Amino acid sequence: MWRDGVDVAIQNYYKYHIDSLVRLENYNNVRFTRFYGHVNPNLRSSSWDMLRRVYGSAPTHSSDFKDIMDNMALVDIKPDIGWFIWVNNRSGGSMIKERLDRFLMSVSVIENFSFMATSVVRQIKFDHDAIMLDMWGRKPKEQVKDPRLCFRFDESWATDREECPRCGAEHETFIHALKYCPTSQTILSIGGLDNSTISKEYKCCIDWLEDMMRVLDKKAMANLMTTLWNSWNNRNNFIFRGKEDEAQVIWDRARTLSQEFRICNLINDLLLFTNPVVKRWEIPLKGFVKINFVASICDNRVDYVVIARDEEGFVLGGGRGFKEVSISVEEVECYAFEDSIKLTCKLNINTDVIFEMDNAYLVNKVKNQRTNFTIIGA
Repeated sequence: MWRDGVDVAIQNYYKYHIDSLVRLENYNNVRFTRFYGHVNPNLRSSSWDMLRRVYGSAPTHSSDFKDIMDNMALVDIKPDIGWFIWVNNRSGGSMIKERLDRFLMSVSVIENFSFMATSVVRQIKFDHDAIMLDMWGRKPKEQVKDPRLCFRFDESWATDREECPRCGAEHETFIHALKYCPTSQTILSIGGLDNSTISKEYKCCIDWLEDMMRVLDKKAMANLMTTLWNSWNNRNNFIFRGKEDEAQVIWDRARTLSQEFRICNLINDLLLFTNPVVKRWEIPLKGFVKINFVASICDNRVDYVVIARDEEGFVLGGGRGFKEVSISVEEVECYAFEDSIKLTCKLNINTDVIFEMDNAYLVNKVKNQRTNFTIIGA
């Protein structure tokens, strides 16, 4: 199929090829040949001979398609959209996809049509998709009619040079649009944030949100993010459509998105602790031996390390192992856990043993065991 208005003249044809001449609008002619290789691989060489005769190429003894392309100086035009052309319509490991059809162009054609682009057009009712060639597909558009497409985030926000269109502030930064603009402050006040939280100065929006995570619980923080999202949409409506809703309307719209909307909730656990906790290794209780083990995976190779220490922190023994196998993290931790138990038996430890690991999944599995886990690997 050709686009309407394209002048195509058939030069000659056979059951394995159609040779045509395409006359373009600028009076340039392009030779276009639709070629089919022989289905029988033993007769494929006759197809290559016919292709050489059509293009007047020198004969060659090679039967490889890539060598034929190199001999005729043809370039494979990779599609911008899609890749495979045919699928056998099976699922799982039986599915086969192939790129059967492609566009091959000479170097001179590519030089004359630098904006040429190809794409795969999906066919719902067939197992064979179509491919399309657009001679000017990559040519930039001369004019963008939609003014909203002219907005550039990096230029208008990274430089901080534009003034706030709502309140006239000298610079409209991200934190200003969501927190310091009078409309935004009114929305947050209706939501229940106190004046000390709203008036506190921040340079970056992420710093403000991290502080909110140290004050609000998970539910309240989700409600705050919903409010900020509606506030940002209100700002965009003012810029692109010239319409801005009242603060109470924005708040009511955000409240309808969540049941039992509460912006300040200090009952549940916080997302981030006010004072960061530094985790470090601690010596076991008196009369106990602590065994630590850790595992890692890298490039189908698993490593794990085991070390045992007494109540004073002295090392009693340890070990390390690796395996050339592709397994999950939980399985590697089980290997390390098993070696930890073997190390306990080898050192003949008669006191109580504490196994310490950093895999929460394995810890929960061990804690939920109804039988004594010390029998594993012993």
